[in-house]
Amino acid sequence: MKICPNCGKELADDVKFCEKCGFSIESIDKNEAASNMGDIGAQDVITTKLQPQMQPNFNHNQYVAYDPKDHTSEYDARDIADNKLFAAVAYMGMLGIAIALLVNNSPFTRFHAKNGAALLVCEIIACVVFIVPLLGWVAAPILLVVLEIVRVVGFINVLKGKALELPLVSDIGFISK
Repeated sequence: MKICPNCGKELADDVKFCEKCGFSIESIDKNEAASNMGDIGAQDVITTKLQPQMQPNFNHNQYVAYDPKDHTSEYDARDIADNKLFAAVAYMGMLGIAIALLVNNSPFTRFHAKNGAALLVCEIIACVVFIVPLLGWVAAPILLVVLEIVRVVGFINVLKGKALELPLVSDIGFISK
């Protein structure tokens, strides 16, 4: 039994291409797989250059998807544990951002302060939409409610000790980190 290094699907030993994603299995050198795998079982798992979205987990012969918006691994666990409170304050508006940046010199806190600042800019833009008669009067409150939900998501991420970019807000091009 082989496992496709591209998508993780279990394959029969005689296949040349993955049935799910079409990855070429026959071009893989088994000796290279054995040297990469050590004694884990190279005959069962084929290894090659993986796409950046896939990271092997050889303990369970599964693949874990890579999330480009998750920056938790970039920060020290001690920094995260010590500074959750200050990072959470960053989602409390402009004063919270200032407190988070001035009180503590933590990379984890700065990450969430930047997220809080991006959220604040989006909320200001949503308030400006109120100026447009009728359409703005309907759209702006909806936008503000959505942004408040995003604020709660960011706050929960901090309490979980995660450094995740905010949904919707991080996708806006002019607010880059």
